[in-house]
Amino acid sequence: MRRAEAIEVAYLTGRRPGDLRQISETDIRDGCILLEQEKTGAKLRVEIVGALAALIDRIWARKSSIKGVRSLSLICNEAGQPIGKSALRYRFEKAR
Repeated sequence: MRRAEAIEVAYLTGRRPGDLRQISETDIRDGCILLEQEKTGAKLRVEIVGALAALIDRIWARKSSIKGVRSLSLICNEAGQPIGKSALRYRFEKAR
Protein backbone atom coordinates (compact mmCIF):
# COMPACT_ATOMS: atom_id res chain seq x y z
CA MET A 1 0.00 0.00 0.00
CA ARG A 2 1.26 3.39 -0.84
CA ARG A 3 0.83 5.70 2.13
CA ALA A 4 -1.00 8.21 -0.01
CA GLU A 5 -3.67 5.67 -1.03
CA ALA A 6 -5.09 5.36 2.47
CA ILE A 7 -5.05 9.11 3.01
CA GLU A 8 -6.70 9.71 -0.37
CA VAL A 9 -9.45 7.18 0.38
CA ALA A 10 -10.07 8.83 3.76
CA TYR A 11 -10.17 12.29 2.18
CA LEU A 12 -12.37 11.38 -0.78
CA THR A 13 -14.87 9.36 1.26
CA GLY A 14 -14.85 11.60 4.34
CA ARG A 15 -14.24 8.60 6.61
CA ARG A 16 -12.07 8.18 9.68
CA PRO A 17 -8.91 6.09 9.32
CA GLY A 18 -10.43 3.32 11.45
CA ASP A 19 -13.35 3.04 9.03
CA LEU A 20 -10.99 2.46 6.11
CA ARG A 21 -9.91 -0.93 7.41
CA GLN A 22 -13.48 -2.19 7.10
CA ILE A 23 -13.91 -1.37 3.39
CA SER A 24 -13.91 -4.55 1.33
CA GLU A 25 -14.01 -5.05 -2.43
CA THR A 26 -17.41 -6.68 -1.88
CA ASP A 27 -18.71 -3.39 -0.41
CA ILE A 28 -18.42 -1.79 -3.84
CA ARG A 29 -21.73 -2.24 -5.66
CA ASP A 30 -23.73 -0.29 -8.24
CA GLY A 31 -21.14 2.51 -8.43
CA CYS A 32 -21.15 3.10 -4.67
CA ILE A 33 -19.17 2.06 -1.62
CA LEU A 34 -21.49 0.78 1.11
CA LEU A 35 -20.08 1.69 4.53
CA GLU A 36 -21.00 1.37 8.16
CA GLN A 37 -19.40 3.93 10.45
CA GLU A 38 -17.47 2.25 13.25
CA LYS A 39 -18.19 4.92 15.85
CA THR A 40 -21.90 5.55 15.26
CA GLY A 41 -23.01 2.49 13.29
CA ALA A 42 -24.59 4.73 10.65
CA LYS A 43 -24.90 3.14 7.21
CA LEU A 44 -23.64 5.27 4.33
CA ARG A 45 -23.29 5.12 0.55
CA VAL A 46 -20.44 6.97 -1.11
CA GLU A 47 -20.78 7.40 -4.87
CA ILE A 48 -17.69 6.40 -6.83
CA VAL A 49 -17.02 9.21 -9.31
CA GLY A 50 -14.11 11.36 -10.43
CA ALA A 51 -10.98 11.17 -8.32
CA LEU A 52 -12.37 8.37 -6.14
CA ALA A 53 -13.06 6.21 -9.21
CA ALA A 54 -9.53 6.81 -10.48
CA LEU A 55 -8.07 5.97 -7.07
CA ILE A 56 -10.01 2.72 -6.77
CA ASP A 57 -8.91 1.72 -10.28
CA ARG A 58 -5.30 2.43 -9.26
CA ILE A 59 -5.67 0.34 -6.08
CA TRP A 60 -7.19 -2.58 -8.02
CA ALA A 61 -4.38 -2.40 -10.60
CA ARG A 62 -1.76 -2.54 -7.83
CA LYS A 63 -3.54 -5.39 -6.06
CA SER A 64 -3.92 -7.40 -9.28
CA SER A 65 -0.14 -7.36 -9.71
CA ILE A 66 0.35 -9.08 -6.32
CA LYS A 67 1.22 -12.71 -6.78
CA GLY A 68 -0.45 -15.37 -4.64
CA VAL A 69 -3.35 -15.02 -2.25
CA ARG A 70 -4.55 -11.49 -1.56
CA SER A 71 -7.18 -10.03 0.74
CA LEU A 72 -10.53 -8.58 -0.32
CA SER A 73 -9.81 -5.60 1.93
CA LEU A 74 -9.51 -2.42 -0.15
CA ILE A 75 -6.66 -1.10 1.99
CA CYS A 76 -3.97 -3.75 2.23
CA ASN A 77 -0.20 -3.98 2.64
CA GLU A 78 2.39 -4.72 -0.05
CA ALA A 79 1.86 -8.48 0.35
CA GLY A 80 -1.89 -8.16 -0.26
CA GLN A 81 -2.90 -8.83 3.36
CA PRO A 82 -5.31 -6.63 5.35
CA ILE A 83 -3.53 -3.86 7.17
CA GLY A 84 -3.70 -3.82 10.98
CA LYS A 85 -4.86 -0.95 13.13
CA SER A 86 -1.41 0.00 14.43
CA ALA A 87 0.18 -0.36 10.99
CA LEU A 88 -2.42 1.97 9.49
CA ARG A 89 -1.85 4.51 12.25
CA TYR A 90 1.92 4.31 11.78
CA ARG A 91 1.59 4.88 8.04
CA PHE A 92 -0.75 7.84 8.52
CA GLU A 93 1.75 9.41 10.92
CA LYS A 94 4.63 8.85 8.50
CA ALA A 95 2.62 10.32 5.63
CA ARG A 96 1.73 13.43 7.62
